[in-house]
Amino acid sequence: WVVDAFRGPHKLRRNRVIYRQGEHVTDGESALYLLEKGCLEASAATQTAGQSQNVCVASYERPGQMVGERALLHDCPRAVTVTAALDSVVWTLDRETFRSAARTAATELRRRHGQLVAASE
Repeated sequence: WVVDAFRGPHKLRRNRVIYRQGEHVTDGESALYLLEKGCLEASAATQTAGQSQNVCVASYERPGQMVGERALLHDCPRAVTVTAALDSVVWTLDRETFRSAARTAATELRRRHGQLVAASE
């Protein structure tokens, strides 16, 4: 169910900022990004000798890798800035769609368990 809820594909040009460190996800905004192809880089702002600079903390190159899980599951600011390091293709999922799909999946799982218990009696 959750897999069917992803939207896309979305083509991103090289150097496109997907989201910035410190931003909050708003209703309906994409929270999670699933990489189909390309490369995404996560960078974090650091302070060194009184100067701010962005440092690459992770690179996502394999199809199926995801970024944005924290924002999907929790109402917290983005921990990093994510940029398309190459032309890339991603699929997206917003928080409300995820929650709805998860509720549907949980309801279906309870229904199946009920059927299994009833059949075993």
